[in-house]
Amino acid sequence: MPASPPPDLPARLQAMHRQAAALHTQDMHAACALNTEALALAEQHGTPTQIADALLATASSLLLLGEYAAARQHTDRANALLGPHSSAAQRARVLLVHGKIESAQGRYPSSSDALQRALALTETSGQTEHLGDILNNLAVNEHHLGQRDAALQFYLRALDQYEAQGDETGAVKVLVNIGGLEEELEQYDTALRHLRAAYQRARRAGNARSAALAVGNIACVHQSQGQHRQAIRYFHLAIRLQEHLNYRKGVLELHAFLGASHAALGNFDTAHACFELARRLADDLGDRRMRIEIHLRESRSLLDAGHLDDALGTLNRALQDATDAHYIVQTHAAHTLLCDLHEARHDHRAALQHLKAARALDRHLNTEAQERRLQGLLIEHDVKHTREIAEVQQQLNAELKRKNDALEAAYREQEALLQQLRWQAEELAHQARSDALTGLPNRRCFLERFEQERARADRTGAPIAVALIDIDYFKRVNDEHSHAIGDAVLCRIAELLTQGVRASDTAARYGGEEFALLMPDTDTYGARLTCERLRVAIAAHDWSTVHPNLQVTLSIGLHVAHGPEGAERMLASADARLYRAKALGRNRVQG
Repeated sequence: MPASPPPDLPARLQAMHRQAAALHTQDMHAACALNTEALALAEQHGTPTQIADALLATASSLLLLGEYAAARQHTDRANALLGPHSSAAQRARVLLVHGKIESAQGRYPSSSDALQRALALTETSGQTEHLGDILNNLAVNEHHLGQRDAALQFYLRALDQYEAQGDETGAVKVLVNIGGLEEELEQYDTALRHLRAAYQRARRAGNARSAALAVGNIACVHQSQGQHRQAIRYFHLAIRLQEHLNYRKGVLELHAFLGASHAALGNFDTAHACFELARRLADDLGDRRMRIEIHLRESRSLLDAGHLDDALGTLNRALQDATDAHYIVQTHAAHTLLCDLHEARHDHRAALQHLKAARALDRHLNTEAQERRLQGLLIEHDVKHTREIAEVQQQLNAELKRKNDALEAAYREQEALLQQLRWQAEELAHQARSDALTGLPNRRCFLERFEQERARADRTGAPIAVALIDIDYFKRVNDEHSHAIGDAVLCRIAELLTQGVRASDTAARYGGEEFALLMPDTDTYGARLTCERLRVAIAAHDWSTVHPNLQVTLSIGLHVAHGPEGAERMLASADARLYRAKALGRNRVQG
């Protein structure tokens, strides 16, 4: 006679699943073992629904361990048990796990189809428990397919959902993914700010998996900037963290990236060993996308080493696989590398064909990226301008020394010259801290004042607010009216911002069409009131005095700290809320 089920079976199963979910951030094998134990208990005593829930939980654990075939079998069993009369929430969960399995193996269109159906069922049922996961995985798919604008929209929706549910693990995961997207758009400073904030949040939450992901992405940003020695140190740290978690997919990706950095430094034997290890792991996991990524990175190292024939074969395989799988980002990369390779072989006809193919894909990839890259270039220009001022000051100092040597006998003339040079130095120092166009403090000056006021707020316990402000559709102003009109708009906004804030506040040009506002001793109500007043003032301003039919609005991301809080975290929060303000339709304050 079979044993009777425990009276507390539902609560016991739920507790085991919750404990396993928490273990996923620390020890994936332990999490999988606990879910498997819960499955055995459900199969012995539970209802079909309880068995299906346990199967899906175990499938999620197996997925993280790279056991894709077993994860798929568990998901199919759960689907069969639930049957056609299951609830919308149950069907959505099956589709979510199925979509994650498809995505993990690089089948992104199929994955997105399942996830879109899961999203529709979730919105219909009103059961939002898994909504953040659905949105984040849709974003990951769009990201891999080159649809960066769509990916960002999904990431921001997922972040809102996770934060609404108080899910710190989910929020950190999205911040890491957004950091990776910003790295692709060459917004390296912003990417590092988001990734370091994500790492700190993961550490505070005790989430080792998210911390490892953040470290790996920080390494990728350094790699993209050509800082390969620093990248290698971060890659090794991330690999150790992922190995401790038994996360084979993470180890695979990191070895592929690590190989690329070693190749860039000329360590080709080490690079080859990294690629071989990554390739074996990709074959074991059946990860098609990563096999293509490994081919691309290895072919780059072969090309740099002058092994053109070997690189050609590897690249042709990568191009064929990426084209068949509709991986636009990887297809673009393969065409670009093949163009470089054929140029090195002096086969200019073939190089031109691949260049044309890459440019055709550029139109697909770079609609949103162009505007963001422009902002990055403007910030880069500000940095370059500051560096040029410093060089001028060094030249003046050298000139001063020469004239001192020549004018020792003419003390009064020397003093007059020294005073003149001091004034020049002061003016140059002022220019180094001011924006040349608007006259506002520049980014460097703003960050210095921010640190000073934040330290004072920590000592006194007073609140402090920071806002990041972006001109909506500023690129259209330049394109449709001229850069001169764009400059006039920037100057007018600088005037209106200065007029609309207190003497103790700091309005600065943060870079490009972006401004920043620091409000010491200001609580949430006062900060939002100030930002709304500025937004309304800009929208209501008579812009016809600048150009007929011109209308300008602002999007504002606001963060208020009521206790000790780091500058990076505050800026990252304000930046994320600025993204949300733009995603929600612009001309609004989000905070």
